[in-house]
Amino acid sequence: MHQLRLTLKGEWRLKEKGDNYRIISNDDGKTVLEFDNKDAMPIEIQLAPVKVTYNAAD
Repeated sequence: MHQLRLTLKGEWRLKEKGDNYRIISNDDGKTVLEFDNKDAMPIEIQLAPVKVTYNAAD
């Protein structure tokens, strides 16, 4: 089994829990995800923003 860490800009949450992925940290405007991968099996996740902010200029 191999572990992969992925850092995303923004603060995200998982829409569903899974046994082979998790959020390691979620602060300072970034989210770190960790995946447990075996035999190159694909892992599909869905993310949602922790908080939605709107910019008046948009």
